[in-house]
Amino acid sequence: MNYKSKSFTLIELLVVTFIITLLASIVAVQVNKARIKARDTTRLRDLKTIETAT
Repeated sequence: MNYKSKSFTLIELLVVTFIITLLASIVAVQVNKARIKARDTTRLRDLKTIETAT
């Protein structure tokens, strides 16, 4: 009986690793943009609060 091994080739593993890394970098950029937007929104709210208090 001939059994073929059902393992992944090195190229397939490298492609999957590349895709995962690419998706992770895209998510990291979007998270950073969201953090910056949240910080700006907080600062704007604080400025409005100071403006109405004076």
